[in-house]
Amino acid sequence: MEKKRIYVVDEYKEKFARVLTANYLDNRPPMVETVENGIILPAKKQIDKDGTPYFLGGVADSDGRYIPASQNWRGAKGGSLTGGYEITPGKEKSCAATVVFAGILQNHFGHFLMESTSRLWFWLEHQDMDIAYIMSKKAKIIGRFWEFMALLGIPPERVHIINEPIRFKKVYIPSSSHIFEHSYTEAFIRPYQYAAEKVEPGKDEKIYLSRTKFSKGTVCYGECEIEKVFNANGFKSIYPEKLSLREQIAAIKGAKEIAGVIGTATHLEVFARPGVKSIILERSDMPIAEQAIVHQAIKADWYSVGANMNPFPIDHSDGPVLLGITEEVCDFCRDMGLKVEKGRVGYIAKRHCRKFIKDYMRRNTQLSYNQALALQEPLLARRLLRMAGAFVPWRKKIKQKWKAWRLSRQ
Repeated sequence: MEKKRIYVVDEYKEKFARVLTANYLDNRPPMVETVENGIILPAKKQIDKDGTPYFLGGVADSDGRYIPASQNWRGAKGGSLTGGYEITPGKEKSCAATVVFAGILQNHFGHFLMESTSRLWFWLEHQDMDIAYIMSKKAKIIGRFWEFMALLGIPPERVHIINEPIRFKKVYIPSSSHIFEHSYTEAFIRPYQYAAEKVEPGKDEKIYLSRTKFSKGTVCYGECEIEKVFNANGFKSIYPEKLSLREQIAAIKGAKEIAGVIGTATHLEVFARPGVKSIILERSDMPIAEQAIVHQAIKADWYSVGANMNPFPIDHSDGPVLLGITEEVCDFCRDMGLKVEKGRVGYIAKRHCRKFIKDYMRRNTQLSYNQALALQEPLLARRLLRMAGAFVPWRKKIKQKWKAWRLSRQ
């Protein structure tokens, strides 16, 4: 009998099953393109006529012709590195180093972990070379990046952060081992395994990756109720943002069972032991292929459990999110022999309800978020927009009145 892995409401079971059980493995062998006197172009952010952001940049040959192998495709145009651009011949700087082109350096830890490491498999085989990343001018380098480089054994002086065109003696362009939410190759997991080998495993065999102390990113109200259930059943809570990358890896590597609300923290499972038991608490009605790719790559014993109690439609990345001990969480716990207080099933604290509704209204009456919501629920978006005035912060109201008064005086 096939093991039950998906615990979500009936309306979304088929959609979750389709995404979470698809085969994402790309069996094509990894490729490498070599460019003598190659020019690396920094990333330039663009926005097309439909409002979709994307980047230009990558690697050009000695005559300035773009090398398509340096594109960074994400399964869709949004956020992808799609092509190059013209530069003034002879104006680029020169460097005598031979480098591995590593792609775009993302300034969000989750995306760095999943996307900015996908070409490093080649460097592991040629550790005498330097590494080159491109960034857009406004992007910042996250601290976790240097921690990861240190675990790989790459000193800062051998990492080139490209923010202006530079010609190198030779540029190697490895193929990407992973296309975001689309596919992965066997090389995908190698950099994480290499880094994890440098870290001693933690002692806790059952851990809960908590977001309850995380002040940034998607706000999740009500998670404390779920966390209490796992704590009562022997899971130790850890707060990834409070730990160094080495400490995060140690906790993940030592665990036999990992539970947590889906997000960057659960993507840390790329450092886990093969076959780890992974309990993913879903925060929306949208299955995330990226987590399925992680699970397939590490051959996880995975479970998808709907903890979402959102009364309104939300996007996985935006929120806010309302979580709780749903019937699906209860079903999962019963099947796994975990204890749950009956009186807590379906419970939502009033304070969490109030905060969720206030945040939801404030966010989705802003024009940019309202337009995104309109793609899913156009009628709801239009009606919310009429309520926008009720959720404008008082500081913004004063600023608007001050601006109107100044204009009237001109």
